[in-house]
Amino acid sequence: MESTPESLLQALRLAAIVESSDDAIVSKDVNGIITSWNAAAERMFGWPAAEVIGRSIRLIIPPERQSEEDVVLSRIRRGERVEHFETVRCRRDGERFDVSITVSPIRRPDGMIIGASKIARDITERKRTERALLEARSEQADLRRRLTTIIDASGALLTSPRIDDVLPAILVVARQVLTSDGTAIWHRQQDEWRIAASHGLSAAFASSVLRAAGEAELGTLVAIESLADLPFAQRKPAYEAEGIRSLLIVPLQTGPRLQASIAFYYRLPQQFGVVERESAAGLGRLASAVMATAHLYELQRRRRIESEFVAEVGAIFSASREYRTALQDVAARAVPRVCDWCAIHLYDEDGELERVAIEGQGDRAEFEQVLRAHADDGEEAFSIERVARTGEWVVLARVGAESCASCAPSRAAVLDRLSDVALVCVPLVARTRTLGTLTLAWRTEGRLDTGPDVGFAQDLSLRMALSIDNALAYEEARNANRLKDEFLANLSHELRTPLNAIVGYAQMLKKNAMPEDRKTRAYDVLDKNAQALTQIVEDVLDISRIVTGKIRLTLRPVELDPIVQHSVETVQPGADAKGVAIVVSQTSDGRRVAGDPDRLQQVFWNILTNAVKFTPRDGRIEVSVSCQDDTCEVVVRDNGAGIDRRFLPHIFERFRQGDSRYGREHGGLGLGLAIAKQIVELHGGTIAADSAGPGFGSTFRVLLPALSE
Repeated sequence: MESTPESLLQALRLAAIVESSDDAIVSKDVNGIITSWNAAAERMFGWPAAEVIGRSIRLIIPPERQSEEDVVLSRIRRGERVEHFETVRCRRDGERFDVSITVSPIRRPDGMIIGASKIARDITERKRTERALLEARSEQADLRRRLTTIIDASGALLTSPRIDDVLPAILVVARQVLTSDGTAIWHRQQDEWRIAASHGLSAAFASSVLRAAGEAELGTLVAIESLADLPFAQRKPAYEAEGIRSLLIVPLQTGPRLQASIAFYYRLPQQFGVVERESAAGLGRLASAVMATAHLYELQRRRRIESEFVAEVGAIFSASREYRTALQDVAARAVPRVCDWCAIHLYDEDGELERVAIEGQGDRAEFEQVLRAHADDGEEAFSIERVARTGEWVVLARVGAESCASCAPSRAAVLDRLSDVALVCVPLVARTRTLGTLTLAWRTEGRLDTGPDVGFAQDLSLRMALSIDNALAYEEARNANRLKDEFLANLSHELRTPLNAIVGYAQMLKKNAMPEDRKTRAYDVLDKNAQALTQIVEDVLDISRIVTGKIRLTLRPVELDPIVQHSVETVQPGADAKGVAIVVSQTSDGRRVAGDPDRLQQVFWNILTNAVKFTPRDGRIEVSVSCQDDTCEVVVRDNGAGIDRRFLPHIFERFRQGDSRYGREHGGLGLGLAIAKQIVELHGGTIAADSAGPGFGSTFRVLLPALSE
């Protein structure tokens, strides 16, 4: 009787422990019928004790784990204890959670097993932590594997010197680092983005060209998990047509301007985690470095080739005897070595731009349209004539219809077809004189540096201009030597003619071998030839004085009418002998100029002598004198042989004659007009010659400043 209260006390103590436990403590019989259910069990499973006692323990076991109860009951019946068995159970609302259970058999005093006691502990948080740790370790291992792939590929990629090889190689590495349904490398070419390499995409999508914003132009790593989050709506139709649901964009920054991007496309919605983002970022850093290295390789290679080419220009000119031939050789060697097109224009003797060389790859006719020297269809951003006239460079990063504000449709179409061409046009300048222009152009496709190479164009233009200038100087010196030789031969002939007459008649007079009636004529011949000889010597001396700056003028107010009239009278006998009419028109109204009358008469005599000399029999010479405002003008116009327009710029040069045959036929040293020009300019005036060409006569115009009345 004394032990009963102690047993009851022990039972009450045990019941209190069970009720206060944070672990669920449940009892069941050998068939799994719940016989007890503490407060912790109510909190954990959501079932009150009144509703579960008498029901099967399988109530809290998920369907797929029912077999676990069979195993537990089997072990309990054998008297075994199940310790710390981790599994999943259900709450009343169906939520599943992780538990750790320990099940012990319940025995009667005689040892017979009549049930089991189960302790269940909620281990959801511990399991979540364990899973997170496992996932982190797995992600870390995955990221390490991907980064190792990137590092392993870096050696080969960083030593690749060509961007054309680099981009496909980057694509291969990208596919190893990140799996996707489609991958593309977008590459900037001027204002357009094109896919340079791709995998898993349709031909239509792979040939996309972007000018507006798109995946290529995003400057930061962007993960688009749903098209609803798309920042560029205009690309959505293209994605939908391709079946793309998510994309990951990796920018490749090789300088201040984004040059390329890697895009990963997915046909199922994706969630991009740390591994994907970090792998993409690492890939982006490697690819950017690879592209930058390839860029440096390419620039270094190009600079070396360009430097070698510039150095060769001098040798090309030295090897050629004619500078135009040398320029054609320069253009031929330039393409495709340093550019895709090369054109050289020089000023001709008439001051017009003339194309002396053009070389190019592709449609030459189209490029020639771009190079037209005269723009006649609107305000153009580029014309060779403008470059030569102003000396301003033209640099077009992209030739296109936008370079012409109001082009004709046909020309705009040509320019559009050359929209991937960069161009630079520079003047060829030597000693402050513009000789012409140099135009270089490059196709931008496949080039990292898509703009025109201005530095190279400058170096080449300077070397070419210097070589052209040296060639012109050499040619001028050679021509001067030739003219000197011709002048000396001509002078010898001009001196010999009067000297022969003088010597011949002098000997005849000395021998007294001439009848008296012929002596008078002999004296006239001697006088005429002596005067001719004197004039030749005076002309030569005048040229010498002009060259040394020793010619002097005695200036005083003079009227031009009598000076011109006296000059006409001087040449009148020669004109009469040829039947050439000289018509004089004088309307100067007595206006005067500050002039040396003897020198001015020399000017007009030289002009009139040439007019009579080169005007055919029965021709006509018109002479007019007029004054207006502060200028007096003397014009001599004939209908004679005329002047080749190519020779007009040289008409007043020393020793120059339009046609040596005329020099031999009509005599003269080619000094008269050169002397006339210098005398007129010493008077502060100008002299000019004009002619429509051989057979159309010529006009000489002298302008002198008139004195105030």
